[in-house]
Amino acid sequence: MGSVNSKNGRLFLDFRYQGKRCREFTKLSDTPAHRKRLQIIVDRIDAEILLGQFFYENYFPNSKRAKQFSPQTENNPQTDLGELFSDFSETWFSEKEAEWRNSHKSNQRLTLDKY
Repeated sequence: MGSVNSKNGRLFLDFRYQGKRCREFTKLSDTPAHRKRLQIIVDRIDAEILLGQFFYENYFPNSKRAKQFSPQTENNPQTDLGELFSDFSETWFSEKEAEWRNSHKSNQRLTLDKY
């Protein structure tokens, strides 16, 4: 959960994104009105992070961290799907077939081939 803090009379946002602590400083002075305004922004950032819709460069385009969190450089879990199910199932079958009776082995083989 993010927060609004002050350093040297200037406000900054403090939150965690992808396991890293992010602090983005503003030029706003520490007043109740500015704190309220930034708290709305940090609440929106927290919600977008929770929903997986947060893009760092949309909020902080001039930040050094914007390049670090850009979609081109981060590992996208959807592009790295890992081993195919067919490969996994063949490995699993070959490891388990020594434990099974012939009838169970043939049933498992038929199920794998069918689905």
